[in-house]
Amino acid sequence: MFGNRALYQDGWFARVLHRAPSQTGKQKPLEDDVWDLYNVKEDFSLVNNLADEYPERVAAMEATFMEEAEKYNVLPMPTRRPPRL
Repeated sequence: MFGNRALYQDGWFARVLHRAPSQTGKQKPLEDDVWDLYNVKEDFSLVNNLADEYPERVAAMEATFMEEAEKYNVLPMPTRRPPRL
């Protein structure tokens, strides 16, 4: 939704918050988004972003997300808000 993306895999949670539903104005391109990474087994509340410590895991999970998005016909990624919002 709104270009936000996430993937859970083996206790790890990777996500991108592209746009909040209430956010207005021009948005940056999807390609400029930065992924966050959390170890849910140790940090259930998602406080400690570990993306800088595990860049290879972030890249692998992003690639897996894109494979699944293509497989399930999510692409192109919808980013616009519905007109009624």
